[in-house]
Amino acid sequence: MRKRHVVALSEQERARLHTMIGRGIAPASALTHARILLKANQGEAGPGWTDAAIGAALEVNPATVARVRMRYVASGLDAAGNSTGRGIDWRFTTEDARIKLKRLYPVIQAPSTPAGAPRDQEVIVQRS
Repeated sequence: MRKRHVVALSEQERARLHTMIGRGIAPASALTHARILLKANQGEAGPGWTDAAIGAALEVNPATVARVRMRYVASGLDAAGNSTGRGIDWRFTTEDARIKLKRLYPVIQAPSTPAGAPRDQEVIVQRS
């Protein structure tokens, strides 16, 4: 069966994907997508695996392989590696922390002691 979205990586794209995988500092999904593209490559130096074979080898659904192929053919290498196309803002400000802490730990009032109940007494230790 002929594939609708044929991946043919250039030498520079293959080198970029190999470098990304070798460093291992990208998100796991981006590394998986890089591996998918390298296996799906039907260019000169590519193995040209089927979607089912890639899915079995990388333990992903063949639909994911097809989606990564389609994204690469439609929008290029950058779009295929990142599903959202934008970064995540991980900044957590002091004000955010205060709001979260107020929700987690509300102010607790000390219970009042009833009249006539013994109160804790302060003990003073004198050393000689």
